[in-house]
Amino acid sequence: MKTHQLLQKIFAIGGNQSLERIKEAKVRLLNYIEEYGDDPQINCIIIMLDIFALENEQNDYEISYEIAEPVFEYLFDLEEYEWDFYDINLFAALIDYCSYSFTEIEEYAETVERRVVKYYTEERFVYVKLALHMNMQLRLLRVKYLDKEVYHDPKAMNELEKIFVRHVDYAIHLLHSIEDSDMPLAETTVREGIFYQDREIIKRGLKMFEKLGDDEAFRILKSEIRAYEFNEREAQDSRSKHADIGRNIRKIRKSNGISRYKISKNLGISASTLAKMEDGHCYINDNDLQRLASALDTSIEVLCGEGGII
Repeated sequence: MKTHQLLQKIFAIGGNQSLERIKEAKVRLLNYIEEYGDDPQINCIIIMLDIFALENEQNDYEISYEIAEPVFEYLFDLEEYEWDFYDINLFAALIDYCSYSFTEIEEYAETVERRVVKYYTEERFVYVKLALHMNMQLRLLRVKYLDKEVYHDPKAMNELEKIFVRHVDYAIHLLHSIEDSDMPLAETTVREGIFYQDREIIKRGLKMFEKLGDDEAFRILKSEIRAYEFNEREAQDSRSKHADIGRNIRKIRKSNGISRYKISKNLGISASTLAKMEDGHCYINDNDLQRLASALDTSIEVLCGEGGII
């Protein structure tokens, strides 16, 4: 079997298949390497399958990020003319598993989008481009609900929304040119509803899924919606808590006659960052909280409002 035929079969599997199919695909690739010799491209695809298996078994994104990053480094060390269609497939498949910031990933996605143009005669051109935009939607959803620093930064959230809308619009545009577009359209609709916490849009997407009659996909999607709703509640509680902490920081600092500049210098942060903390627009981790308590000569409990400061 030629390399490109083998790779087409592997990419047809995707990350939402059974663990058994993912492992079978890996065995097929290992047998190919044993017969024809080492191949950097196939090695990267084996890593992709390992990540899919990891998510299928454990849903562990932290480890997935660590495994995916070397593949991204390999891809972007390539010169533009060295990229082929399977490098683009690889990027589209793994885009949700890299630990770069969402703005960096967006820049990389734009680069890959430009590179895919030279393969316009390929049968799967539109499908790969669609996968790129669909996976960016998924990544941006996860950033919104799982990245506390982004969630607490209004400017970052605004940028996140702009990028999300772009990938929704591009996906919908591409769906007009392909057959069997019902499933990705339903997924895009549900994701848009989740992003904006709009139950009417979510219901519209779920009705599309019901018509498709794919009970397993419908069940998985419903569980994802519940998970995002739970994360949204947690995120809102966290934002409220950080607003309370910020008010307490400002109140204690002012009551002690300490300037914002002095506190920020002691902490090794900028005065503008401290201002964001006081305004509740900056995520404060446990280490920052301890250092702030020490700098203000108070306790974490008092900063968190448990001492009746609020």
